[in-house]
Amino acid sequence: MTAQRQPETPSLVDLIRDATSGRLVLPEFQRQFKWKPEQVRTLISSISQGWPIGAFMIWRPSDFQMATRSFAGLPHYDPQDDQAYLLDGQQRLTAMIHATHPDYADRRYYFNGLVEYLMGDDVDIEECIEDSTVNQFTKRFPDRASRAEKDVALIGDILYDQEFSEWIGLYEEHRHSGERLPLFRRREERLPGLKEYQVPCLMLNPRDGLDAVARIFVTTNSTGLRLNLVDLMTAKVYIPEFRMKDKWENSFDKGKGIESGFGNRENGIDEDAILRILAYWHTGGKRITERYVLAMPAEFVRREWHRAITALHTALSLMLNDCGAIQSNLLPAPRMAVSLAIALDQLPLQQRDSDEVRASTRQWFWRTVIDRTFDRTTNSRTITEAKRLIDAFQSCNAPEFPPLDRSTAIGDLVERLLDPDGGEGALVAGVHSMIIADGGQDWKAGRKSLTEWAGQIESHHIVPRKSDAGKSWGRVNCIANLTPQSTTSNKELGNALPLDAAVSGDAVKAHFCDFAEFGSTDRFAKRRAEMLAEAIYKRATGRM
Repeated sequence: MTAQRQPETPSLVDLIRDATSGRLVLPEFQRQFKWKPEQVRTLISSISQGWPIGAFMIWRPSDFQMATRSFAGLPHYDPQDDQAYLLDGQQRLTAMIHATHPDYADRRYYFNGLVEYLMGDDVDIEECIEDSTVNQFTKRFPDRASRAEKDVALIGDILYDQEFSEWIGLYEEHRHSGERLPLFRRREERLPGLKEYQVPCLMLNPRDGLDAVARIFVTTNSTGLRLNLVDLMTAKVYIPEFRMKDKWENSFDKGKGIESGFGNRENGIDEDAILRILAYWHTGGKRITERYVLAMPAEFVRREWHRAITALHTALSLMLNDCGAIQSNLLPAPRMAVSLAIALDQLPLQQRDSDEVRASTRQWFWRTVIDRTFDRTTNSRTITEAKRLIDAFQSCNAPEFPPLDRSTAIGDLVERLLDPDGGEGALVAGVHSMIIADGGQDWKAGRKSLTEWAGQIESHHIVPRKSDAGKSWGRVNCIANLTPQSTTSNKELGNALPLDAAVSGDAVKAHFCDFAEFGSTDRFAKRRAEMLAEAIYKRATGRM
């Protein structure tokens, strides 16, 4: 007889509470939490608007226990009598735990411009949900009062009534207008799913045997892929003469010069970049959010595709040749390519490779690293940066930025470069690209220029994590201890220090390394961080 499986719809708040109390756990065999911040932001957006996010699967066996672990970031809990196992939904539930309980996460997820969003029907939610590292967020907003003053709210500030009421009170204190805004009502209207979201859950029968549960688990975790923006637009614009995937892949054929580093659509740059460029044109430079991408007529996409591909390839080639970004993950942010492509499209073809354009691009590239430009709202920031570059290119001047104090900028960079838990992918990419642009060599593979290894560059720990020095050094994962190497050399270097691996001093000059400092890992890292920070500052201010 087939055991019955019963659907239930517990609230998301209840599921989060069960997970954080240890009543809901993960089987030990579950994979680790892998979602990227942008995936978490998208999930927050979907839940906030009450959109479906798919079902979860939960099993509470009546006479069986298995090895378990807690959700990422949570403490380990001893087995409980009523403990249940989450078999499907780990990535989604972990993401919301991190969003609503920031003490369990290494990033902060928040609304930037909450009142502006709640009170303005024309503001897109994609423009408001942001994330940053814990250190960055805490420096900017040390408490709820500082957040409310700047119209910034953590997800927990909005989700729970008491916290939201306190946030509103602090926000109104700083406005001094005396006007009471209907923010509770607007929360229900503009964020209908955030407070009362219910998740469809398939509750497996407690009497189901492990063999049945294993079969169900394997089936549900090996079938079905969620549709994304590119999938939806591929279907919308399809005609036999225009298959979007084929168009994209054919654009990286031989002769383009960038196929080795950017031709892999799974590695950061894909058709999404073209669609955002097209949305910019279609809306007259106003919007590139998903809503406006999906609204584009199919004929417009097909007609303007080649123009957008040309602009994107020009942008990627410029950042490859002048900035050292020889593969997708060496861009501080993939959307940089969109901003630059939009700006270059405004120029005649013969001007896109001028010395002035190249110099402006280089300065802009590294200033975005210092300013953490693309750590914040991606869509509006993409448009802002495109217009900044358009102004610079058309006036033949350097991009205009707020003044940058040298001492403050370098000090902040050094701190970020030495932070072992910074999680700053953009800064890693900027450092690696700078080393490659400066002529950095591959240390083992014939000491060839790293530019010959496009598509095969990895981050190598100069002081290896498993070396004796690395094991005793708490900051082994800091950015100042990373440098680009080919996949082949990274493996060959293994757990040896450069000197022990017969890497010569002249081979590491462009890597900002000084072997004389290896006597102390801390001294080595601090010295290298200072050199890297100085070099980035010079590039960002055009003082090279």
